[in-house]
Amino acid sequence: MANIKSSKKSIRKIAKRTLRNKAEKSRIKTASKKLEALKESGDAEAIKAAAKALMSVVDKAGKHGVWHENKVNRIKGRLTPLIFGVGSKKAGDATEATGLVPPSAEDAEATVAIETSEVPEVTAKKAVAKTTAGKKTVAKRPVAKKTVASKATATKAKKSSSKKSE
Repeated sequence: MANIKSSKKSIRKIAKRTLRNKAEKSRIKTASKKLEALKESGDAEAIKAAAKALMSVVDKAGKHGVWHENKVNRIKGRLTPLIFGVGSKKAGDATEATGLVPPSAEDAEATVAIETSEVPEVTAKKAVAKTTAGKKTVAKRPVAKKTVASKATATKAKKSSSKKSE
């Protein structure tokens, strides 16, 4: 047992945090087990609700510092298709849920044409703008390098020349 007052307090704080973290992790495990059980049953609405609940619990774990934010984001990214129906067997379900329209064959041809077109060289005086498929992209000007010596090298040069002259 610690003798220093601050060490005793630190031990108490660690014990409280450990209990809180265990409870948080237990909630996450319970929610993920419910989701897995519902995945096997195949009820879409129940899966969606369970995925939302799990996402909420995982968000709280990230906010409280139980899990790292990158881990939270990775898990949420894996839950997103369950909630919004992306990657489901019916293409219409994904379109309705996300509001995104699948690309048509014409869009694919336009994309290939844009990727294979030649881009003119960029001059240093002005940036070249090219309009493709309704989007405007502007190339940045190249940055000129400065040829001015730094103060430190100039100071060293003065010192070395003064030593030679003496």
